[in-house]
Amino acid sequence: MDKPMSPIFVVEDLDIGIFKSVEDTELQLEPIDVKKGSYKAYDAKGRLLKLETDRKRVKISLAEIQPSHAGDFEVAIREFLKAMDETKAYDRESDLPSLVEACQKYIHTVKRPKDLPAEAWGRFINHLR
Repeated sequence: MDKPMSPIFVVEDLDIGIFKSVEDTELQLEPIDVKKGSYKAYDAKGRLLKLETDRKRVKISLAEIQPSHAGDFEVAIREFLKAMDETKAYDRESDLPSLVEACQKYIHTVKRPKDLPAEAWGRFINHLR
């Protein structure tokens, strides 16, 4: 089965969070906000992602195989890049892959102990919730 392509983009109104991996995104999002439907998420190809929660953890998977929401994603990413004063956002010749590339420097770093697998760190964080 196909998997989301990194980085992962989480859109909340006019704000976008950009994460290195699905695992980092799952650790960063709050289950209560996912349950409320506060976010829309996309992978680097512009495919819509499915956000689910079991109250303690967030799980992310592809909601579609073909990027039928890439247009919406491109609008959101351009607005984000404009807010960051990135010139690529204004260039109509910039396609989705080049816009995604321009976002690389805005990737959130999820802090966890070195060499601790994301799954183990996630269990620890969920225990605290």
